[in-house]
Amino acid sequence: MRIEVLTEFPVGPERAAEWDALVARAALSEPFVTRGWMQAAAEFDREAQPLIICGYVAEDGGERLVAIAPFAQRRIRSFGRSRTALEMLGSCWGDYNDVIAEPGYHAEFISRVAEQIAAIIPDDCVHACLENIPEDSPTLGALMDRACAQGLTVELQQCDVGMALQIAGTDPAALDGLLKKERLVRKMKTLARTARLEFRVVRAAAEMRDCLRRLSRWHTARYLLNGQPSIFDAEAPGNLCRLLDLTVAAMPGEACLPALFLDDEPVAVTLAFEHRGALLTWVTSFDVGIMGTSPGEMLVLETARYCRREGLRKLDFGRGSESYKSRFTNSERRIYRLIIHRGSAAVTVSSALARARAWAKRQPELWDAAVRLRGLWQLLRLEAQRTGLSRAAIDLLAEQGRALLFGNTVPDSGDQTEALPELHPRRLVEVVLKYRRDLPSWEFRKAYELLRQGQQCRLVIEDDRLRQIVPNRPA
Repeated sequence: MRIEVLTEFPVGPERAAEWDALVARAALSEPFVTRGWMQAAAEFDREAQPLIICGYVAEDGGERLVAIAPFAQRRIRSFGRSRTALEMLGSCWGDYNDVIAEPGYHAEFISRVAEQIAAIIPDDCVHACLENIPEDSPTLGALMDRACAQGLTVELQQCDVGMALQIAGTDPAALDGLLKKERLVRKMKTLARTARLEFRVVRAAAEMRDCLRRLSRWHTARYLLNGQPSIFDAEAPGNLCRLLDLTVAAMPGEACLPALFLDDEPVAVTLAFEHRGALLTWVTSFDVGIMGTSPGEMLVLETARYCRREGLRKLDFGRGSESYKSRFTNSERRIYRLIIHRGSAAVTVSSALARARAWAKRQPELWDAAVRLRGLWQLLRLEAQRTGLSRAAIDLLAEQGRALLFGNTVPDSGDQTEALPELHPRRLVEVVLKYRRDLPSWEFRKAYELLRQGQQCRLVIEDDRLRQIVPNRPA
């Protein structure tokens, strides 16, 4: 087997055809190994230097590509020093990653990859990390064995789980029971009596761009209401909005947007990939102004019905164990992180940290406190972007004290408010994003809770700035 190491992402129709043909022969079911996804990730992530290991065998007087290990090198800070880390290309965002190889050449190629890693990890390289490898991948065991044979130290960590609805091979009666969801269906019928409710899969380019823009706005508003930064916040540096656009453009025919519409307006959207007879949902969001109807779960149910109706073998929800997934899935698999070090000292430190984290998770009170502290830190950072760190700290402490004394109530303005503009639930996302620099995120959260309870809220606006959100006080 001849090994070629590319330090730039391969471009051109011939390279693209080679990669796509290899993915088909390797029979990998993950869309994150396709050339389209890798191309989008490489174009988006300019800070990482591609390092793609390719394996070729002789065939009919020429060569055939039989394996690819798509790596990238990145500069990171480690113990105060700037050093190199080797990682899988696009692994920051891909739910499942793997080496791509024809089954008959997998073992030989993994051995050659281990040799390349041993040569790539000099003193300046802190480690090689293969993130988000599924437990059923043959790469895990093979690379661990071959790396150890090269004198490298290997560490294996479970980092997540992947949950899916297996349709093919599942008893139809069991699927009927899993997707019955009577309470959710009643909500859908109630909503359909107020407006026309429709599910469809968006594939037209212009409509996909509009839906992605809405998805980013909904995601940003939802996270702001929870006092957290959104990775799809168009105003935040390093946001992933461009990655969404690049992915859709690079994966025609595979990228699609299952969406729920209310009177022809999208209210819930998921970016998904249809690949090898399965649908994988990657990013989902919905309009938080659709109160009390669970539009996100409605979309999940309709997407599952669509997959079953179209004869797809699986609906994969990707990485993560969010509670809603367990209500729609019948299988899960563990996802691993494989870290390869030059020496054992780094493994000792890393393993100690992993054990400490696992121990903390088994202490409910300690873990809950850590989660709350992390939430407060995120809220402080978010507010600091608006007012500066000192002012944000003072305001947050004052809000926490007020919440302890009076609960999450909105102060009454004491005056009649009917003349003030009303905060309609369907305008909540628009108002949050327009006035996010005027009020702290917890004020929008309190207004959201009032709207959920069926109360009316009014906006106090002066000089085109939002000064306060108050409960409605009629004459």
